[in-house]
Amino acid sequence: MKVWILTQTLVRKPGGVATHARLLHQGLQFNGVESSLISLDLVPRTLLRVAVSVPLRLVNTVRKGSGVEWAVGTQSRLLAGLVRKRIEHEGQPDVFACQDTASVFAARAVQRKWGFEAEVVLTVHSAYGYEKVAQGWATPSTAGERRILDMERRGLLAADLIVAVSEAMRAHVYARTARVIGMIWCCLTVYLTGGTGLPGMT
Repeated sequence: MKVWILTQTLVRKPGGVATHARLLHQGLQFNGVESSLISLDLVPRTLLRVAVSVPLRLVNTVRKGSGVEWAVGTQSRLLAGLVRKRIEHEGQPDVFACQDTASVFAARAVQRKWGFEAEVVLTVHSAYGYEKVAQGWATPSTAGERRILDMERRGLLAADLIVAVSEAMRAHVYARTARVIGMIWCCLTVYLTGGTGLPGMT
């Protein structure tokens, strides 16, 4: 099995999603799964600043909520470009282990272009839409909030399988999509391999 972990998070920086992605990568390899970690760390910082960070603030100043849509759209296109290059050299994966909405959009875009099947698994780490609103990217109960929440919902619905890292996230997914997650896997390695995850895990 070949699993590609996709994330718009910069995994070189410490943090929950970055740590999860690194541990998942290590756990898969430990269990004999061919794993690759593809993140925006592979994109030059200057390009990220020009293509994502600056437009995010400018667009959002003009229209609340639209900046986040712009950023996620751009991040997904950048990730899709990285995935296409990897496919050209290594062939197609069996599973896309996505860590965020941008990754799901990137995986689906690549599948449409290349016309192949691969399971798209999304790990939900946070209530993304509400988190962005709380950070001030949109005002609650406005069109800006609805744009962000609708984008998040599209990402959730586009995944074949959703992994929730907590009961709260499982409830969030159900509230946003009415999708019922029968089991919560905090370590996706166990689901993909039937193994024990990382060395020393029980």
